[in-house]
Order: sequence, then structure tokens, then C-alpha cells
Amino acid sequence: MNRVLNARITMFAACAATWLGLLHAGEPAPPKPSGWRNDGSGVYPHATLPTTWDSKKNIVWSTEIGWSYSSVIACGEHVYALTEPNKVMCVNAADGKIQWTKELTADILPEAQRGNVKDLFQGGETSGNSACTPVSDGTSLFVVLGNGIVACLDAGKGAVKWAQHVDKEPTMSDGRSASPLLVGGKLLVHMSKLVALDPARGKL
Repeated sequence: MNRVLNARITMFAACAATWLGLLHAGEPAPPKPSGWRNDGSGVYPHATLPTTWDSKKNIVWSTEIGWSYSSVIACGEHVYALTEPNKVMCVNAADGKIQWTKELTADILPEAQRGNVKDLFQGGETSGNSACTPVSDGTSLFVVLGNGIVACLDAGKGAVKWAQHVDKEPTMSDGRSASPLLVGGKLLVHMSKLVALDPARGKL
């Protein structure tokens, strides 16, 4: 139970001021993809962050959006989150209002791949279906689910640009949690092996 409670993404109440510090810092952010721990380094060189907060202090807004083991990401004027079991959400960074949501079911896949998708057990001792933190280049949002669905969404409107199913058996008993990366013009996804996809079309 504690794992689930600790993973709830009601964290916006505690992190809203932090994300705004990252987005509206004194210097412009470098043009790098935004994903797990920013660009993977965990470094936000242009950010000015609060060091204390409570239910009223340093809280600009709060929005409850569900729970997951993935992290929210800040990109441009938006904050993105992936929550259980398959919901992607875009929140306005200025006021916390939800801009759009999208559920990534097997229906978004090419018809020939839809039968390959398996439901994963969510909760308990597994990482669930949404433990991978999304990554964005500011135009597209790339999402990986534990059941093998990889999708590219329009970052502004949430429309699905493409979706593929990476049909690899999980190698970890507690599920998948490796977050996707944008490197060298490729979208890197780790299932049982590392897979490189074309970010524009989703092709291997």
C-alpha cells in the first residue's frame, strides 16, 4: 500500500512551484529533449527553485491526475504525465488546467498488431503499465507502456501521430520502467533489448 500511496501523482501540489521555476527561469532553457530527469542528467542549470513548501507556501496551483511510478515532465508551457493504466495528460504550466487527455489502448495500433497486446497487472508488487517517463522534443510527445505500446502524440493537441507494438517478452518480474530517450535522431526504447525507432514514423 505504501508504494502505491508514495507513487500517486497528486505531487503537483508539492511540485507546481518547482516546475514553474524550471519553465520560467531567468535564462532560456537549452534546446534539448525533456524526459526522465530532464535530459537524463538530472541537471536544470537555468532553474530557480523553492527550497521549502507546504499546503499554502510556494504553491502556485495543484491538480490531481491519478497515480503512476513515472515522473511528470515540463516542456515549453506544458507539463505532461502518464498515469495508470494508460492515460497521457497535458496540463497548462501557468494555471494547472488540464489541456487534454488520451488513453493509449490497442485501438491506436495498426490492426495487425492489436491482438499482440497483453494486459499487465497494475499495482501490487509490479511497476504497473505506466512506469516509463515520457519524453518530448517540444513538438511530439513519445510514450512507452509496459505492455509494449510505443506511441508518438502531438504535444499540443494529443492526437496520435503513430503507434507501434514492440512485441518483446518482459525480462523483469516486476514489469518495465526504462524511460525512452531521444538521441542522435533516434527514439531509443528498452524492452527486453534496446530498440531504435524513427521518431518521425515509428519504423524500426
